Amino acid sequence: MFFSKLKVIHWQQFENIDLDIHERITIITGANGCGKTTLLNLFAKHSGWQGQSLSTPKKDKITGAVRYFTRYFFGKEDEGNKVGELVYSNNIKGMLIVNESNAAQYQMQIQNQQVIKSFYIPSHRPIFKYQALGNIPTAKKNKQSAFQEVSQANTERYFGNGGQSSSFLMKQTLIGWAINGYGVENNDKTIMPKDVEQINFYEGFQDTLRKILPKSLGFKEFEIRNMEIVFVCNDGNDEFLLETASGGISALIDIAWQIFMYASKDNPQFTVLIDEVENHLHPIMQRRILPDLLRAFPEARFIVSTHSPLVVGSVENSNIYALTYNSNQKIESQKLDFMLEPKRS
Repeated sequence: MFFSKLKVIHWQQFENIDLDIHERITIITGANGCGKTTLLNLFAKHSGWQGQSLSTPKKDKITGAVRYFTRYFFGKEDEGNKVGELVYSNNIKGMLIVNESNAAQYQMQIQNQQVIKSFYIPSHRPIFKYQALGNIPTAKKNKQSAFQEVSQANTERYFGNGGQSSSFLMKQTLIGWAINGYGVENNDKTIMPKDVEQINFYEGFQDTLRKILPKSLGFKEFEIRNMEIVFVCNDGNDEFLLETASGGISALIDIAWQIFMYASKDNPQFTVLIDEVENHLHPIMQRRILPDLLRAFPEARFIVSTHSPLVVGSVENSNIYALTYNSNQKIESQKLDFMLEPKRS
């Protein structure tokens, strides 16, 4: 099951939002403060992401007391608590409900919310930092566990709670897969048998990186030396440790890791939500990120936000929406068609 349509009316800065979700890639663009992240957070609720909304404190004209308004629009409180709907591929409509609140923070509710295989990558990309591997990983780890570790670490950092370095978790997982996957042999005697599944995980991620990382990097394979992950590039003429990857390369590795690990027999088709997908990427990489993700993960659908015109124009077969201010100084969505004039939704 997938998302099909999102409508939002008279809530926060939005006067009229109407998004048709594309079968592969939907791109949301607009200036800072137009609400791109807010809309992505509505989709992200289906993956357990609980972004908080904030109500406005203002004096009640009738009672004179200061109270919190969740639907303060055009200088007055809007009636009713329905602010839109989310339509799913089974044609069920999830009603977007905002209830009255007596506090600054509140949660948007989705009535009839459906189960959508999806996950959210927020705008803050992790910083890879070096940490030695103290113990040899021996426990068998599946892709879902590898996904959860890194995703949870990124979430904790996003909300300011610290968290383990993503690069350390990746290193630990990859070395464990290599050791347990390829096993140990002495001449013709098997000391520790191979585990084909873990070999496939280890080699599969390398294959994914060959599709995602810039061709100019020349990535070929991993080598494990002294319990470190070494990236071998350009037929061995260039090598570097995982933790020394630049901000742009580490951003690509992190995105590729989460999508590759999420994809499994239990998640044959799914939706990836990425906020500010261009973060840390050079213009050339911005132009390549979406085409490369679509090619590397044909089973995935993407809903992304961006400020970059290079990202916006990088995929022809897509739905692209600009969030713009109208004459009322409120936000509405415009569907962009680069072959025709922009259409107001």
